[in-house]
Formats: sequence, structure tokens, C-alpha cells
Amino acid sequence: MKKFITILCICFILLSACFSMFSCTSGKDALEYKGYEITEGMYSYWMKSWKSYYLSYYSDITDTEEYWNAEASEGVTNKDYLTEQISTRIRYYLIAEKLFDDYNLKLDDEVKEKIESDINDQTDYYGSKGAFNDFLSEEYGININTLKKIYTIEEKYRALFQYLYGTNGKNTSTPEELDNYYKTYFVRVKYVMFLKEVKYAYDEEGHRITDPATGYYEFEDLTDEEKEEITRKANEVLEGVKGGENIDTYMAEYMKEFGYTPEEYPNGYYISADNYTLHTVDVTSAALEMEIGEVRLIENESCYFVVQKFELIDKAYAALPDSNQFTDLVSYSNNLKFTAEFNEYLSDIEEDSELIAKYSVEKI
Repeated sequence: MKKFITILCICFILLSACFSMFSCTSGKDALEYKGYEITEGMYSYWMKSWKSYYLSYYSDITDTEEYWNAEASEGVTNKDYLTEQISTRIRYYLIAEKLFDDYNLKLDDEVKEKIESDINDQTDYYGSKGAFNDFLSEEYGININTLKKIYTIEEKYRALFQYLYGTNGKNTSTPEELDNYYKTYFVRVKYVMFLKEVKYAYDEEGHRITDPATGYYEFEDLTDEEKEEITRKANEVLEGVKGGENIDTYMAEYMKEFGYTPEEYPNGYYISADNYTLHTVDVTSAALEMEIGEVRLIENESCYFVVQKFELIDKAYAALPDSNQFTDLVSYSNNLKFTAEFNEYLSDIEEDSELIAKYSVEKI
């Protein structure tokens, strides 16, 4: 977004946009940071777009009053948590826009061409600039020019991040910072998993059957007797490990079907809150709060997990085969540094609190 020098310049630009685009969004600013602004229309666009992203990406998020008013953590509702997450991201966009200029960065021609191409594709989809402007105005309170600014700010945000914290970035994590991140945010566990409701379907030759349409493995429902047997096995493993038996023995017996091999995971699994889905939310949450040596039976709708927690191995991320589980360690550490830096600037942002209050996730 350009910095406007005088009131005359502001009026001229806004007036020109109104006449050229036939649809003019409100010039009222939601946020301002040292001469850079996020308008109400831009704020509306990002709030709605990010809400849509979360609803489509996370199956446990539902756009209902019940979900929004439920607690995400003690004293914090889901609507407050997600609204804050999106609002902070929008503030990061604003900060990045200024820092992009401070570092004298430039967008590549390919990026600019991509923005133009995206705008043109959407214009073609709606049939004309007028029709596309009508949609943007009704849905977000913006026009094509503002959408182009939004796309440009997003690309500046990405470019700035790469410049500072990408591969060979100016502020990328040092070896010491990576090691500290590993020690602070990772835990090591071993677990045995049992499916509670279904089992893999096999052909007569003993191969797992794959659905030709989806490429996914097919399953068969367990009988009541089989379900009881699974429950018995899970509790048997739990008591065995609690009694001092080596969990590796049970992993070799029961986990092969799920892709486990002692050669690939000799020291178990390294888990971080940065990726809750890799080992399921239930296992990750339990692993992060368990004590070293503790053994638990974790249960969700589809599985039992017998989980045992172990001490971290020194610099496991630096040696095979454990290092294969740390492909995102650098990006995790850099994201933490990025967040810490940008959070320092948040207090300098001026906001229209009354305007922003209109755009919480349950209202838009």
C-alpha cells in the first residue's frame, strides 16, 4: 500500500479509484502502523477469507453458536481464540508492508504477473470487471483495485519472511537456536495403536485392498467380539508396559501394519505441538504433558494408543535415522523467531476498536 503524503493526494487517489472502478469501498482505516494502513474493506476480506480457510481445513471447526461459545482453553472461547489468531495475522501483514519497504525489497516480475493473472482469471469468471466489482463490493466491501493491493501485501509478507527467515535468510536460526528449540518444544514417545471399529481389508493373497477410485486402503467393520478383543489387547499392552516390559516388543508385534519398522524408528517418535495432526491431536496433547517414563492409555473415537514417554536423545535431529523426523525443524524455529520479532511491533499499531469489533468470526 502506498504512503499518502497529503490530504489532497489521498482524496485524488480515492476519487480516481471510485470513478475508474464504478464501485468505491469505504476509506475508513481499521489499522494504521507508521503511515501504512489496512482499510475496513481489506480487514473484512482477510477476516472472511481466513475464517473460510479454517472451516475448510479443520474438520472439527464448525460455524455454529455452540462451537464458537465453547472453550478453546480455560476462560477463552473458540470465537475469541480464532478471531485473535486472524486479527494478529492481519496485523502481521501491515507490519510486513512497512518492513518490506524498510529493507528496500522488490517483488519479482513473476510475482507481479501472477497477481495480474489471478485478477484477470477471476474477472473472466464473473464475466466483466463490473460484475466482479459487484461481487467484491457485496461480499467484502472492496473493489478490484483493493483486491490487487491485498494480493500485493500478501506477496510482500511472503517475500519478507523469506528474506529474514527463509533458507539462508538474514535472521535464520543458528545451530544453538535450533538445539534450544528442539530441547524446548519436542518430546519423544513410543506407542502402540489399535483400531477400535475397523480393520484393514485383505485379499486372498494377504495384500491390503486399495480402493481404485481413491487410492486409499479399504476397511471392514469389526464384529462385537473383535471389538472386545481389541480392548483386551490394548489393556494387556498397557499393563505389560507399566509392569516393566519393553514397549518395543509390542510395537514390533502390533505396529507393522501401520508402517512402523524398528529400523526406521529405533528411538520412537519425536512429537511437537507444531504439528498436532501427524500423530493425532490426542497423542500429541498427552505426550506434551506426560512425565518421562509415564505410560498412558489414550482413547479417541477410532483408536486406542498405549503411549510411553522417554528422555530426548541429544541432537537427535542431526543423525540418521531420527533426523528424518525433523525436516521442518528449521522452519519451526524460524517461525518462532518471526513471531517474537513481529509481536514486538504490535503495540505500535493504532486501531479503530469499534470498527474491528464488527468482524469477529461468529459475526461475519
